[in-house]
Amino acid sequence: MPHDPRIFGLCACWLGYSQDVAATIRQFGTGDLVLVTNDDGIESAGVASMARALVARGARVIVAAPARNMSGASAAIGPVGKTVKIERCPIESVTGECFAVAAPPAMIVIAAASGALGPKPTCVAAGVNAGANLGRAILHSGTVGAALTAQNLGLPAVAVSLEAGTEWDAAATAGSGVLERLLDREQPRVANVNAPKNITSSTPVRRTTLSRFGSVTAAIVGEELAFQLVIDPLELSDEGSDGAAISHAELSVTMLTGVGGFADFDTQFELERVHVQKTTS
Repeated sequence: MPHDPRIFGLCACWLGYSQDVAATIRQFGTGDLVLVTNDDGIESAGVASMARALVARGARVIVAAPARNMSGASAAIGPVGKTVKIERCPIESVTGECFAVAAPPAMIVIAAASGALGPKPTCVAAGVNAGANLGRAILHSGTVGAALTAQNLGLPAVAVSLEAGTEWDAAATAGSGVLERLLDREQPRVANVNAPKNITSSTPVRRTTLSRFGSVTAAIVGEELAFQLVIDPLELSDEGSDGAAISHAELSVTMLTGVGGFADFDTQFELERVHVQKTTS
């Protein structure tokens, strides 16, 4: 999908920039190192598309994703032991390091931000997720959880999801364009981006709010605990919501606020690489 200045200029304005400033926003450069992760696992087509889209924009990338599908992991960092398995797994046409990690995506973000995987990333791109992440149900998304974890550590981030289908590259191009517009904000920002299944370079972009729909319920059925995602179609179509945008085949961009409790993200944190003393037999 070719770069479309019109669409991503609109994204920039909706993210809070004036028309004049939007035209001069800096693009990715060699100083930008993007951690690419997801919750579908390292073998998902979406994570490879996201990495390639970022490289095409001039960013450096490091890919680190769960070794297996961890959809629904939210911002969980476990269960993990004192150590977890990690292995290199090159992705075609991606020059950066690529890892499969036996941990949830939020834990991978923490590991990367600590320098455990090499140079520390300057921002995070989670996705492209298989299936939309809409409404209040995003609370349970590992893709969104990874992005919110990044924000909590002072890094701008984007969570990108594709409604259905196979337009991974188009969704990744859109998501990477949104992340590029978050780089120079005074505070780390998170955008939840949902792409319609037939996204193209001319797909309209909509700044949205979260739909009210989306709650998970549970009940005991025999000797099993059954879970069900409950969706109210009327609430899905709330005017101005992410659900409504997707139903109208529009690209939805929802700005999220992560964990509160501190003013203007004025928080102190320091992550240090864990030093493990190797034992000899």
